[in-house]
Amino acid sequence: MNPHARDVIIAAVGLIVAAALLILSLLGHNVTLFVIASLASAAVAIGAGIYAFVQGWRWSQQLSATGHAGWSIGVALLGGFMILLAGVALAAAAWVVLLFFIG
Repeated sequence: MNPHARDVIIAAVGLIVAAALLILSLLGHNVTLFVIASLASAAVAIGAGIYAFVQGWRWSQQLSATGHAGWSIGVALLGGFMILLAGVALAAAAWVVLLFFIG
């Protein structure tokens, strides 16, 4: 399997797992389940986002070195989107912690 396709699949599966945990937390009627599943979802999304960003950075550098500037910019933009997604997940985790553990 192509290493770049493997990286995309790993990131996609991580985001699917994070989404499933978020849906589980929102549909549950238990506050403890909400907190645990929300924090687990955020942790998985942060991990997948950082992983995809780092791999996208490496892939973009390789494409740029081989003369594929257009592809390099596209991959860099997608990597930037993934790090933004990780930042949103981190903000959501901070919100859950502040809401349920502080005060």
